[in-house]
Amino acid sequence: VSLKTLVKQSTLKSTKMNYQSEDDVKAASFFATIAQTYKLAEHKLCIIAVVHVAPTIFNYLEGLAGIGKIGAIILKSSNHPEVMKKIKGLSTVWEVTREDLPKKANDRIRDLCRDNPTCSIVIFDIGAHFAPWIVEFNNLDQTIQNRFLGIIEDTENGHQAYAKIYEQFKSIPF
Repeated sequence: VSLKTLVKQSTLKSTKMNYQSEDDVKAASFFATIAQTYKLAEHKLCIIAVVHVAPTIFNYLEGLAGIGKIGAIILKSSNHPEVMKKIKGLSTVWEVTREDLPKKANDRIRDLCRDNPTCSIVIFDIGAHFAPWIVEFNNLDQTIQNRFLGIIEDTENGHQAYAKIYEQFKSIPF
């Protein structure tokens, strides 16, 4: 799959990438290679992505869109209001604080499952945003729990946070 094909197949609302540097092209190519190598587009995934708001985030989002539908984006704090505005035009943004996420995530996940009835749910987390939510996971209907594939954590601190709760919740893959 070429980068051009990946962009055409993207599930983002707007796929006109503005590659500003050689690094942008390399990053986009990296994500296209992952999507092709693992044939991830064949899976019906609905992705919840926690992201840093930075000018380079669009390559990452395009890469995620190449492996599944981006059902929701949670924005971490930012000094880039223009980037935040662009992201909000690409996909559904859950405007929720880290502190409110454990209380609000189940309702949002139920809505996501209702709107995407054939997709499995995967969370791409940064900094263990969803770690405090894990205790609420068992309050989801069993049918929704069965559609939940797991959490992919990006940071060392996040891995440590999930490791602390892993023994309690072994049924959730991290």
